[in-house]
Amino acid sequence: MSKFILITLVSFLNAVAFAQDKSKNSTTPTYGISGEAQILSHFLEKGISYSDGNPAMNASFLYNFGTQARIGFWGSNISNVNAQDDNFWFKILAEVLVDFSKTTNAKFFFSDNRFYKSNQRNGQIAGVRVDTKSYFYGFEWMSNLEGSDSNAEYFLLGRLYNFRKSMKYGGHIGYTSSHGNIQSFFDLKLLGQYIISDNSNAEIGITYNSNGSQFGKRGDPAYYIGLKLSY
Repeated sequence: MSKFILITLVSFLNAVAFAQDKSKNSTTPTYGISGEAQILSHFLEKGISYSDGNPAMNASFLYNFGTQARIGFWGSNISNVNAQDDNFWFKILAEVLVDFSKTTNAKFFFSDNRFYKSNQRNGQIAGVRVDTKSYFYGFEWMSNLEGSDSNAEYFLLGRLYNFRKSMKYGGHIGYTSSHGNIQSFFDLKLLGQYIISDNSNAEIGITYNSNGSQFGKRGDPAYYIGLKLSY
């Protein structure tokens, strides 16, 4: 495992150097491939663990139709998310970006989610995220919340503050409204970011789930460290 993490980290740093060189020419998506790659010490979503406290890597590869629409896929390794252990989460996704001003935009998205090796958690997610200045808001509809065969809505409110030129801090609060046997819950994330370049950053954060006991150890408060690259 340690050798895998080391090799992955070296590859990630090489990719950062490549992206920095590429950004000197252009940072605007065209009719080509763009996406993100992220290395995490612990993969957490909505205050719930998806990697059993272990490192994870996820990446997206999207084809740009101009500067406003993208379609492609995203994938991540996962671990111990249900009794019939899944080890990979794959999404086919589409995004449309609408700019209202220089400081305000909305991203509409849809994803078809597939988990391997079982199909218990397969389902669709549709939503929107609005960024305006330092604030962000979000709404999601999920067709199969945590493999419960019931849908749910997710509401998000957050803010990131700039600290000097190369650092940010902030967080978000989210609420998942469940319509099945999973109880509704709040999740909280607090984080700090260090901006490495226009295309990469390092992040550290902590998460909390208000009803985490229903997810066993997956819902315990947790922290993570991450490196992210955009390309």
